[in-house]
Amino acid sequence: MAACAGLTVAASACLLTTPLTGLAGGPEAAGAGDGGTFLTPTDGGENDGPVVPDSDGSIDRSSAGDAGGPMVVSFTLIDTSKVAQNGAPIVGFDPIVEGAVIDRALTGSSLSLRVNTSPMTVGSVSMARNGGSPIIEGAAPYALCGDDSAGHWSACSWTVGANNVVATAYDAADASGGSGPRLTLHFTLK
Repeated sequence: MAACAGLTVAASACLLTTPLTGLAGGPEAAGAGDGGTFLTPTDGGENDGPVVPDSDGSIDRSSAGDAGGPMVVSFTLIDTSKVAQNGAPIVGFDPIVEGAVIDRALTGSSLSLRVNTSPMTVGSVSMARNGGSPIIEGAAPYALCGDDSAGHWSACSWTVGANNVVATAYDAADASGGSGPRLTLHFTLK
C-alpha cells in the first residue's frame, strides 16, 4: 500500500506526473521534447508529489498547484459500448500511459476517457482534448465526453493519429476554488 494525497491505496493506483525514461528512442519518443507531462507510479517515499516538467524539461517539485488541493492522477480508456456506472475500463489502458498507441482493431471504436482524481471525488474537473474548448464535469466519474447516472457513457469523436487530453481538478464546482496541477496525456489512435 502507498500514501497518495492522504489516501492509502495500492501503489499501482497512485500515479503522479514525471518524465518517462528508458523508452526506445529516448524521452522524445514519448513526447518529452514537447514539454509534456508524464505518468509514473509513486513509491510512497519522501519524494512523492506532483512533478511537472518545465518548458526546458527540467523538474520543479514546487509546481504542484494549491498545496494539498485536488489533483488529476491518471486517465483510463473506457469502452462506451458497455454499460457500467464508473465506465468499463479497457484492459491494458487503466491507466493509459503517456505515449500509448491505441489500436481500435483491438479496443473497439466506441471510446471515451475517465479522468481519475485524488481524492476520488473533487468539486469539479476541467478537461479539453486536442486543444478544444474545456468541458467541466461536476460529478464523479469524470467522463471526457459525458455520461448519465445509469452508466451510459458517450463515445468521443477521436482524431486518428496524435491526440492529447488536458485535465485539472478543482475543489469547488464550475472549475473554481483551489486547483491541482494540470495533467496532460499524449497518445496515438490507429
